[in-house]
Amino acid sequence: MNDYLAKSDPKETIQEHTDNLLKNYEQLKEYYPDINVDWYLLRLACIIHDLGKMNLSFQKKISKKGKDDDEIPHGFLSVAFVPFEELLDKGYSEDEIRVLYQAIARHHERKFHKPKAIWQAEIDKLASEWDTFKYANYKNELKYTTAEYIPEIFFHIQDRIFENDGLSFELFIQYVLQKGLLNRIDFAASAYIDVEKPNDFLESALNNQLQTFRQSNPDADWKPLQKYMYAHKQDNIIVVAETGMGKTEAGLLWLGNNKGFFTLPLRTAINAIYDRLACEQRNRHYPRKRDGQGRTIAFGNVWAVFAT
Repeated sequence: MNDYLAKSDPKETIQEHTDNLLKNYEQLKEYYPDINVDWYLLRLACIIHDLGKMNLSFQKKISKKGKDDDEIPHGFLSVAFVPFEELLDKGYSEDEIRVLYQAIARHHERKFHKPKAIWQAEIDKLASEWDTFKYANYKNELKYTTAEYIPEIFFHIQDRIFENDGLSFELFIQYVLQKGLLNRIDFAASAYIDVEKPNDFLESALNNQLQTFRQSNPDADWKPLQKYMYAHKQDNIIVVAETGMGKTEAGLLWLGNNKGFFTLPLRTAINAIYDRLACEQRNRHYPRKRDGQGRTIAFGNVWAVFAT
């Protein structure tokens, strides 16, 4: 069996899903090359994270052929494919490899209370699936290891990473970045959207907006607050101003071609301002996305918006 499913609606194989992840990985790396994450380990996490879905219990469930009560969260099975010996040869420390294992195992937060023996047995079953699995060029980068031979200094099923649990603060931050960016890349791939948009339009769009104002009023200009914000882009500023002072454009002028967060306390207000800015400033409309609680999530490249 080679067409292992990663998603069921629409159907998508592990291979197809991984290909989408890596497109988003490359996009994120292009737009934000200075993120202080180990890009090689993050790429490995993208390639490995869903391989545990090869287990037949998951395939049975996703194919709607029944559910196995003993199914193990796939992240805990995917760790069988971390090439820890090669990573040691490349000079990675034991703690850095542990971070990779945990980012993969816990890329979804799932309760896991099965005995170690059941976990080991399920990982051992993956050997035959892996032998016949065609995984493009990725397979050469990985190595299957039975559970018995995964060193506990790297991973065991009760292990978790928390701040101040013995890791250096720098390695804890690496865990946060690896797991967080893997989640972001994974979720974007699952939604069939780009993980990021280039921050390359806002300054010119605001200038075009001002020129449009001047077509009907040659003396039109930014308001004093807006000019102040534009002149103090490098400063941290808290502004308290009444309606009509121009806070929205002031914030955008301060932001410039950078990424920011724009929040308002009311869902209707944030929806309206998103529609306005996505259409006027970007000159194209990014459809609103909603999370499971009906909150707007704007995936444009200027802000992420959450209103409750």
